[in-house]
Amino acid sequence: MEQIGILLLILIGLAMIVVEVVFIPGVAFVGLLGLVLMTTGVVLSFQNLGVQAGWISLGSALLGSLVVFIYALRQNSWSRFSLNKDNQGKVNEDEDFPFEKGMQGKTVSALRPFGYGEFHNKRIEIVSKGDFVDEGTPIEIIKVEGKKIIVKPI
Repeated sequence: MEQIGILLLILIGLAMIVVEVVFIPGVAFVGLLGLVLMTTGVVLSFQNLGVQAGWISLGSALLGSLVVFIYALRQNSWSRFSLNKDNQGKVNEDEDFPFEKGMQGKTVSALRPFGYGEFHNKRIEIVSKGDFVDEGTPIEIIKVEGKKIIVKPI
């Protein structure tokens, strides 16, 4: 009867690790709980069934984990954890960059501290000097560092 309980601990632990990897990645709680269950099953097999049975259960648990890992790699389940597209975002890449210190405009989104502002009917990404600024607030450029525009509310 002990053998069935130990076997169930190891199998349930392995199943929880599979669930963690395949179905709910990133949570880590289910995977850690599965690892604890597998370890508990192996330790109990050493304590209650003897050294030989303990080594057999440890080897079986490791082999089962390896088989699951190889299966996951072959099924390409890791592809959903990686970025498959190029980042298409652009930050102030206009060739004509007429923004200078002292220009005034208004925010078209809230600055937390990054957001968007409008100067002379041109929408551009801006950053406040650490303050949160509400949408529609009049602003002034206080510094231009390359393509980075730092503003303050007026």
